[in-house]
Amino acid sequence: MKTYLPAFALLVASLIPSAAMAQKAESNMPSTSQTEQEERIVLVAKSQGEFIGFQFGDYLHATFREKNGKERSFFIQTQGIDYFLVQYRGRNVQVTYEVVDQFVPEAGERIQLERIVDAQVGTQRYSRWWQEMQNKVAPEEIQRRYEPLVEKATQ
Repeated sequence: MKTYLPAFALLVASLIPSAAMAQKAESNMPSTSQTEQEERIVLVAKSQGEFIGFQFGDYLHATFREKNGKERSFFIQTQGIDYFLVQYRGRNVQVTYEVVDQFVPEAGERIQLERIVDAQVGTQRYSRWWQEMQNKVAPEEIQRRYEPLVEKATQ
């Protein structure tokens, strides 16, 4: 009686990719964390309104009242921009924001969000102000000065 087990074993073995082949295939595919970290900027735009304050959920948001009376909220993901904005609570602020498609771990999915990347009140612009602050004041001192103000302005 002939046994076909060795031939069958060879057939099965040929269908199973080697560990080296599998590793090579995995290295060519983006990892989940790479995919999650990628973001796509959909739009850059400006908005203007009275800065009302902050709201905190999973992330900090800045809230503005536009001229039409509607409130609008933006994600705060730019370092120090909350410190800049808190100085101008109740004042008219122009913000530059990005509409971004990004992975949000708390949501467990990609979402489209609006985040502030710059702000201006009169001639004072966040990007210049932040650069000056970092050059002149120690990070701990900046935090000591502004964090209590941000907390007070947060609902």
